[in-house]
Amino acid sequence: MTDSFAEEQIKQIFQALGNNARLKILETLYNNQTVSGLHHDLGMSRSGLQKNIEKLVQANLVYRPEEGNQTYRLTSLGDVVAEYVAEIKGSREEIMDLYTEKLEEERLERKRCR
Repeated sequence: MTDSFAEEQIKQIFQALGNNARLKILETLYNNQTVSGLHHDLGMSRSGLQKNIEKLVQANLVYRPEEGNQTYRLTSLGDVVAEYVAEIKGSREEIMDLYTEKLEEERLERKRCR
């Protein structure tokens, strides 16, 4: 894998994850559920849902199996990324506490430097 290919792959992954609808699609597939009715939950059309799924396909996070009854599945990379996203969501309170603490430290440092 060349550096430019890896950089492009990383860029596509972050672009794909930068959207709440695509995060929900990833989470749904990670929980072994289908995305067929997800457009209602997300308040979008079927074509809008399809466009979001296509972004995940382009980022190599999701694929469409040739056989079976499940419309879309996570790739190996998608499974790893979805697990990581789930961990982050589970740690949200801890992350926010750390963020708040860092903001307070920065505020105190700026005040001290005046």
